[in-house]
Amino acid sequence: MACGAFSKLKLPTNDSKSVITNIFSDVKGLHENLADLELNHVLENHMFSTQVVAGLNYVFLFTHKNTDYKITTWAKLDKTYQ
Repeated sequence: MACGAFSKLKLPTNDSKSVITNIFSDVKGLHENLADLELNHVLENHMFSTQVVAGLNYVFLFTHKNTDYKITTWAKLDKTYQ
């Protein structure tokens, strides 16, 4: 991976599942079509990419109701998310 670049897409890991669990309520509020989104669906059916910054950027890809979603979040060094 080049410096500053995002990694290749990866299958779910314990780390990515932990981040999704922490940001899930915010994700559901992003769009009205996500109101009935279930956590377990996203935990088992996502791919993700990471980028090292002052923490770690995550890009999550998943499909819900035949629509593809791309969610980006920043896992800060203090273990909070933005």
